[in-house]
Order: sequence, then structure tokens, then C-alpha cells
Amino acid sequence: MIDKRLLQDVVTVRKAEGKDDFGDVTYSDPLDIKPVRFDRSVAVTGTNNSKTRQKVGTVYIYPKFASVTVDDSWLGAIVNDGARDYLVTGYQPNYLNGKIFSYEVEVT
Repeated sequence: MIDKRLLQDVVTVRKAEGKDDFGDVTYSDPLDIKPVRFDRSVAVTGTNNSKTRQKVGTVYIYPKFASVTVDDSWLGAIVNDGARDYLVTGYQPNYLNGKIFSYEVEVT
């Protein structure tokens, strides 16, 4: 099992709700999720003047410690770690003995 002391991060999630009159995406009220583990990475691609930085990461959520359920409504949501915003691009539930052990939420 996982030790709660390894879960040091707090993230705020705002799910996409729909579109407003101008076609912009509207988001729900912020939901704080703690404790979680957020593994971040930054990759630089390109050469010389055409370099781009890709900030990707994975948020590990354990239902034993944070009572949330990750489903398709999370796709397109905004995740904030206190420093920057990330966009949810995918998720994967991990099972142990037929029950959900954790969720891996992929963000960019």
C-alpha cells in the first residue's frame, strides 16, 4: 500500500461545464483535492529559435485518502498546482483485488 507521507501535493480542479454565449468554455467551481502526488516534467523540443517547452505531468489520486471519482467528465478540466494551470488529457484507473486502488490523471 501507499504511505500517506508520500502524498505531499494539493491540486485544484475545475471541470469543463459547457460553453457560454461567445463559444468560450466555462468551468465549474474549484475543487481542492489533497493529499495527492503530482509528478511534473518539462521537456524542450526543437532547435535554435524554434524551441518549445512542454510541461507534462501525472497526478496520482488515491481514493483511500481523497474521496473523489475520476471519470470522463475530467477530460478537458483545468488542474492548478499553485504555480501553473494544466489541462487534463487522460486518466487511468488502477485496480487492486477488484477495487480501484488509484487514478493516474495525465495533464499537459
